Amino acid sequence: LAYPKRSSEVYTYNSIQMRSASMIKVFILAAVMEKASHGEIDIDETITLKSSDKVGGAGILGGYSTGTELSLREVMKLMITHSDNTATNMVIDRIGMSAVNDYINRNGYRDTILQRKMMDYDAIDAGLENYSSAKDLGNIFLKIYHHKCVNPKYDEIMIDFLKGQTDDECFETALPDKIVADKTGALIGMFADGGIIYGDNEDVVLVIIAENFTGESTVINRMKKFAQYVVYDN
Repeated sequence: LAYPKRSSEVYTYNSIQMRSASMIKVFILAAVMEKASHGEIDIDETITLKSSDKVGGAGILGGYSTGTELSLREVMKLMITHSDNTATNMVIDRIGMSAVNDYINRNGYRDTILQRKMMDYDAIDAGLENYSSAKDLGNIFLKIYHHKCVNPKYDEIMIDFLKGQTDDECFETALPDKIVADKTGALIGMFADGGIIYGDNEDVVLVIIAENFTGESTVINRMKKFAQYVVYDN
C-alpha cells in the first residue's frame, strides 16, 4: 500500500487482515498519545521495571536491572526504536488492552485488534493473535504524517520515535539517501515494513506485509526492490 504526498491516489494490492507481529506497536503508541493529549496520562511519569515485566524476544529492556525507573516516554521509545517486547507489555499494562482496542475501533481500523501481550505463548496456544492490515497501517502512518492522528505535538513525537527505529534491513537499506520513519515486524513466515519515506520532492507512506513464505532474505530483497521502485521510479 502506497500513498504519494502530492496525489490523492492510494495504491493497494491484496490488503487483507494478517498477523501484525510488532506492527501492532504503532497502534499501542497512538492510543497512549491520545490519552496524553486528553490529560489522562503523563508520558513523562515514572514507571518501575519489575521482574515480572521481563520477557524475551526483541528489545534491550529485559536486560535492565529490576527496579530501574524510566519515564513512560522512554519505555514507549524503546517499544518503537528497539521493538522492545518488555517495554510493549509495560505500556499495555499501563493503559489496558481494552483501551488500546477502544482506540483502534473508534478510529476505524477494522482489520486491527490486540488480543495478547508480547511473547505470551499461553495466549498463542489458545488461538489469540494480534492482527492488522496494510490498509490500516497505511492509514495510521498517513494520519501521523499529516499530524492528524492525535495532534501536531504528539504526532511529532511519534515520528521522532519511528525515525529512530534500529531494524534497518529493509526500507533504510534500500533507500540509504532517504529519511525513513518506519516500523518493522517479523514472525516465522511473516515480515512487514511500513512507514513514512521522506523524499526530495515527494514523501510516500508505504506498507508491505508478506506472509506464508520460506526464505526471509528473499522476501526482504523483493520488498527492498519494490520500495526503490516506488520512491525512485515514480
